[in-house]
Amino acid sequence: MNPSQENDVIREKLAKAFRALAWYGFQEGVANHVSAIAPAKSGNGEVILFIPDGVLWQDATPDILLGVDSKSGKLVEGNNTTVNDISMAVHMPIYERRPDVKAVIHSHAKYATTLSCLEDPTLLNIHQNSTYFHNAIAYDTQYDGISTSENEEGKRLAQSLGEKDVLLMGNHGLLVAAPSVAITFYMMFYMERACETQITAMSTGRPLRIIPNEVAAKTRDFFIETAQADAEKHLDAAARLADGHYKQNEQCL
Repeated sequence: MNPSQENDVIREKLAKAFRALAWYGFQEGVANHVSAIAPAKSGNGEVILFIPDGVLWQDATPDILLGVDSKSGKLVEGNNTTVNDISMAVHMPIYERRPDVKAVIHSHAKYATTLSCLEDPTLLNIHQNSTYFHNAIAYDTQYDGISTSENEEGKRLAQSLGEKDVLLMGNHGLLVAAPSVAITFYMMFYMERACETQITAMSTGRPLRIIPNEVAAKTRDFFIETAQADAEKHLDAAARLADGHYKQNEQCL
């Protein structure tokens, strides 16, 4: 594929991810943010694709996504609408620090956010889904307000993420960074499910049974080996469900 064609493919995947994430309830108003790296349509360098500021995730389509130059942050693809400043302040430092990362999701998903508010937010190996993130989570417990282009919070978050796949942001939410849109979506889904299981299990007040580290590591390896193929199928299926749901609702109006 030439750069323009590859850009179109990534736009399609990212728009699907937006709609599927909304379907799963991971959106919070018009806040939170998802992005992906793509070759610039012009063939010159790379762009970071974002949804226009103020657009709900379920309304994402490939053609409305905006491309900002990955180095300068200037809008180079799309109309004159704006990109959310906070999303750029958080995502750009991650891409700069981590060339292996090609997509980033930040969400205030219910259970991950709940876990982030605890004194000890550690995700424990108590379920198969939990083991997918064995030794793959960074914890940031120094919440320091809203990230903007005027402060260093975005750079601090990128440093906190380090080489991990997931950043559990204390008193804030969840950030996932991975080598493709599909895998980032996939990890976001399973991280939220793992957090849901832990919060539910903790609410019983009964002792938790911890999976041994060696078993967790083995399960994590299997998850990584199969992630790309499974993630693509999951993304396509979830997007179909989301599109059917939103279309049905439109017909009822």
